[in-house]
Amino acid sequence: MTARQELLGTTQTNCHASGVTLAAWLDELAGAAQAPSEVAQDDESRTPDALGLLALFAIPIRDGRKQLCAGLRKLRLHCRKLPASDPVLESQLLNHLYARLKLTAERTLALELQVASIQGELHGDTPAARFDSFTARLRQPAAALAILGEYPVLAEQALNCINQWLRFSLQFVRHLAADWRRIQQTFRVPAEVGDITEIQGDAGDRHADGKAVILLRFASGFRLVYKPRSLAVDLCFQELLAWCNTRGASPPLWTLRALDEGDHGWVEFVQAESCETRDQLQRFYQRQGLYLALLYLLQATDFHFENLIAAGEHPVLVDLETLFHERLPGTASTPPIRGMSNSIVSIGILPRVSYYEGFDKGVDFSGLGASIGQEIETPTYEFQAAGTDEMRLDRIEMHTLAGNHRPKLTGDDVSPGSFAAEIQAGFTSMYQLLQQHREALLAEEGPLAPFAAVETRFIARATQIYGLLLEQSFHPDFLRDPEARSQWFDQLWSQAKEAVGLQPLVAAERAELERNDIPLFHMRPGSTDLWTARGERIANFFPQTPLATVRQRLATLGPDDLARQTWLLQAALAKLQQAPPVALVDLTASPLRLDGEEAVEAAIAVGEQLRALCWQDDEAAGWLGVQQRERGWFVDAIGLEEGGLLEVATLLVQLDRITGESRHGSLLAKAIRSINRLIQDSPQPLPGDWRDRAETFTAMLPARQEPELRRETARMTEVMKSTAST
Repeated sequence: MTARQELLGTTQTNCHASGVTLAAWLDELAGAAQAPSEVAQDDESRTPDALGLLALFAIPIRDGRKQLCAGLRKLRLHCRKLPASDPVLESQLLNHLYARLKLTAERTLALELQVASIQGELHGDTPAARFDSFTARLRQPAAALAILGEYPVLAEQALNCINQWLRFSLQFVRHLAADWRRIQQTFRVPAEVGDITEIQGDAGDRHADGKAVILLRFASGFRLVYKPRSLAVDLCFQELLAWCNTRGASPPLWTLRALDEGDHGWVEFVQAESCETRDQLQRFYQRQGLYLALLYLLQATDFHFENLIAAGEHPVLVDLETLFHERLPGTASTPPIRGMSNSIVSIGILPRVSYYEGFDKGVDFSGLGASIGQEIETPTYEFQAAGTDEMRLDRIEMHTLAGNHRPKLTGDDVSPGSFAAEIQAGFTSMYQLLQQHREALLAEEGPLAPFAAVETRFIARATQIYGLLLEQSFHPDFLRDPEARSQWFDQLWSQAKEAVGLQPLVAAERAELERNDIPLFHMRPGSTDLWTARGERIANFFPQTPLATVRQRLATLGPDDLARQTWLLQAALAKLQQAPPVALVDLTASPLRLDGEEAVEAAIAVGEQLRALCWQDDEAAGWLGVQQRERGWFVDAIGLEEGGLLEVATLLVQLDRITGESRHGSLLAKAIRSINRLIQDSPQPLPGDWRDRAETFTAMLPARQEPELRRETARMTEVMKSTAST
């Protein structure tokens, strides 16, 4: 069996209906290998030096480029309104291809470079000369066949990359040509806009056959955003903003211009700008509060700092595909955890530190809390000494970069912690506006109804998980062995064992990752179904429609919910506020003096506040609290640490004793049941003082108590005896 036959048999895809084929590539290499020469090039191909390590793919790059140029020439025959020259389109789009191929192949080819250097197979007196010797070697047909034979998955993925790039590039240009007249009308494009001078590709993750957001710059400076998805949800949201503005949203919210073309669309580019006055800063954060309330109603998520632009006094949301988001079905959790996941905290705007498994220092990527210079502990690697035979992959320190999500004051940074009052005022204002117009929002012809049929995105897992899996799948070991790479993606099942809602999605996730795409799932607010990136339907994935969930949330807007959300808002913003100097005070020097009646009233007020902030269902109850880690304070469910939930339950018992009433019996029973579940699920033994705490709690209970509370307390006592450490 020849190297060509073996390679074709190893790879999963031997040819494509259109585009560059593996068979043609190998045939040309095999034919050229009969004569000692480099791979032939046409005059317009990049030189071997310019391609660098990508010289291995000179043939399919050349063929892909030829097909791109042919497609552009064909398009010119039918459309003369394309605002770009073919040379600019070709060069800009080719840069996208080179960037993609480097991510796929650079690690493996750098390894082969090191091997050849160590074995003394390269020529030249300098590291750079020896690097050039290696790239020239990559163009030798016999050497190319040998490398491709050793790394059959590399050959397959390189072709997949080239063909995805070719299809998407031609699709983008066709859309630009077909839509240009409507683009001019929608975005009021000036007549002197000029031609396109820059095409910034991969302005986001690649999904669904290599598609990604593209940013365009024209000669006049005009900019435009292309999105390879329906923008129907974006238009519905802009109409909802206008609806809120006409009903008194103050200060009014900016409505963004967008053009929806069904399977793709165009959005105005939002330029980050500074505020000129403090009044503008205050209005910015008031609007941020308005958005928080509106996004809370719409059950939005994933509004991290990259999805928010500070355009002067206007915060602008630039990615709206995660409205009407649903929780993953079958995910077990406690009432406070569910409450937080369905609260304003889950939107992604409020400060919240994300912790990666196995690392101590979290990172805040939120729309309000993200800041420059945060250390990212997850391993990050970068090539050093590129362009030489000393090229190597070294681990580097990574820190978060500056974003455009925070407004500046005349160019200077300003802490959002100084504007907590404005954020809260805006939130309360929009919350009450939505509550006031509840019936209009719920009406069949109301502003929520059009969302029913639009396409939104369901985030099954954090995109970082997919990104890390995909990045590591290009390790040389996995590019040698298709089976090993396939088994690498089996890690998707580990999380799915506990999160059973993921199990129906794993096959689609694997298929997308194996095609070098970030998995993508779509939903429609008016349906319980879920769709994969390839259009496959997973029927009845959700227990109810996302639109029904939002309608239920709208129906529950009221004082109790507002109190809980306001507490979460204040707790999250506390992370951004400048803490006053710590001063120890002797409380015994001037004790608070209350008479009996005042003390009882104060105790009742404390109890009512605890009841208002409690998250409960029919079985369990709990509270959220502010806790501390290395990077500051964060909101989380109160657990077993330092007494935690048991201390809250003890306080409620004390309040009942003070007031002489049994006001909290049912709530106490649910809280103790939650404690029992936490103890059973805890991997660590409880500290010895837990037994003392439990005995104190039991001793404080009244002689007459509800049967449910008596049962749960007796169960807790038994659990204490069996699990508490000495």
